[in-house]
Amino acid sequence: MKPDYDVVIVGAGPAGLAAAFEFSSISDLSILLIDKGKSIEERDCSSLERLCADHSVCNITHGSGGAGLYSYGKLCLDPTVGGDISKFYNTDETAEFMQRVVEMLSMDDQQITTESRKSTDILECRELFNRYGLDFKFYDVVRVGLKDRISKVKNLEKRLRERGIQFRFGTEVSSISANGQLSITAGKEKFSSRYLIAAPGKIGANWFYSQCENLGIRSINNPLYLGVRLEFPREITAELAKLTDNPKISMVFDNGDYVKTHCFSDKRRVVIADYNGLKLVEGSYLETAESDNAAFNIVTKINLPQWTVPFQHSRRFVEQVNSFGKGRPVVQTVKDLFEFKETDQKALKNLAIAPTLNDCRCADLGHLYSVRFADRLSRFIKQVDKVLPGFGLGENLIYAPFVEWWMKKVDVIRTFETSKPNLYAIGDGAGMSQGIIAAGMRGVACARAIYFKELTGR
Repeated sequence: MKPDYDVVIVGAGPAGLAAAFEFSSISDLSILLIDKGKSIEERDCSSLERLCADHSVCNITHGSGGAGLYSYGKLCLDPTVGGDISKFYNTDETAEFMQRVVEMLSMDDQQITTESRKSTDILECRELFNRYGLDFKFYDVVRVGLKDRISKVKNLEKRLRERGIQFRFGTEVSSISANGQLSITAGKEKFSSRYLIAAPGKIGANWFYSQCENLGIRSINNPLYLGVRLEFPREITAELAKLTDNPKISMVFDNGDYVKTHCFSDKRRVVIADYNGLKLVEGSYLETAESDNAAFNIVTKINLPQWTVPFQHSRRFVEQVNSFGKGRPVVQTVKDLFEFKETDQKALKNLAIAPTLNDCRCADLGHLYSVRFADRLSRFIKQVDKVLPGFGLGENLIYAPFVEWWMKKVDVIRTFETSKPNLYAIGDGAGMSQGIIAAGMRGVACARAIYFKELTGR
């Protein structure tokens, strides 16, 4: 039986969109792009203005553009960031993939450009952090505002439709079948294809892992990052923010424990993202959510044994924290973290800093996480405070929980093809990447590999 499409792409985040974009540029293959969420124009998050509403489909994590292009919008313009694509491709190839993603995101005629930075300023900043046992990484980052992000994805959707790409939003894929012919099941419908690309995003990582298990596709654990979000007055990092929009600060302890910052936001708010019922704290980059604060995620790396499933491990932990918070995140002041005690709920009303995420239950992170985690977090904050005075201010707020990289890494070859012929896996949800540009690069590479296979049969 003739398949319905040449290619079906599951997931309309950066990886899936980039694959569709590349296909539309180099081939006339019939393409279906399918996503559980909404088109970019219909995505809207009420939690920016009030308490997080429980939706069956979270608008931060689902829909056209994925979680990154809707709520985040930071483009890390360094092909070495966000994964190990250099394992398969050389420097020139990865630079070209990145350029294609930049071109994709410039289809609204608003070019993506970086600001020039003095190398001496970067070097001086790195040396200052190094002096206190901290590492500092710099790479070019462009933050795209919400209106521009919506404009870019809206124009991309329009161009792809004009080029013959078909979209199906609001459609949840329940299963993948490889019995003689690749197909997906979505409700009462089935769609068959000659090639299938899974780009499920972080929100779909556990679902895709279960599909891989059913299909006999091997996967391995990525390091798991467990952490919190620290909020503080923005003047503390104002000078650093002039140098880079995404500072990366890290520290390695004598026993090998590794702690780093992640996902910096300036003048924004802390929000809740719902990952399959798990309420995590994240940073918002929406213009409607301005504040006088800045924030970092601070995470520690955990290497889980291969027989564990990172998502299940994360779920149990997050459910415990969410349960303690009665369905809400928890919060603790830095002062109380240092003293290993639970913050008094009444004390939150008298802080100099205005919390941007309200109605959180106070907690003792040393109890909810572990004493070791609280110790590492405390020591890291104190060390950074030596470079950024005020970072360890007692009234600064720590929100929890946050988890990153719970995705298993699917075993693929250079073309991103799995052990099941013509089934490909790309993006964050397949454990391949982290971030908009990194995910998009894999989408471009995958589309090119499939087209090359079409032309040559290999």
